[in-house]
Amino acid sequence: MATKLKEQYLKGFLSPEDFDAIAAQAVAAHQTLCKRTGRGNDFLGWLDLPAEYDRDEFCRIQMAAQKSGGTATCLSSSALAAPTWGRGR
Repeated sequence: MATKLKEQYLKGFLSPEDFDAIAAQAVAAHQTLCKRTGRGNDFLGWLDLPAEYDRDEFCRIQMAAQKSGGTATCLSSSALAAPTWGRGR
């Protein structure tokens, strides 16, 4: 997982000195999260959610959306589902 800090958004919230003081802790926290070595590491499934999710369940959600007024197309097999959706016209 790549993470990039845009320091411009820290202005007004964190001084450069404060940032330098906590930078090592932030890096350590990021590494702990990515390596899944911290407390509660069995609750980190959300880290993989963008790539690893139940495609069949997602397809069922898409089909439910279609019933509620949207449009959905779901090409599904038990191994792979490739849903696409959009708002009805």
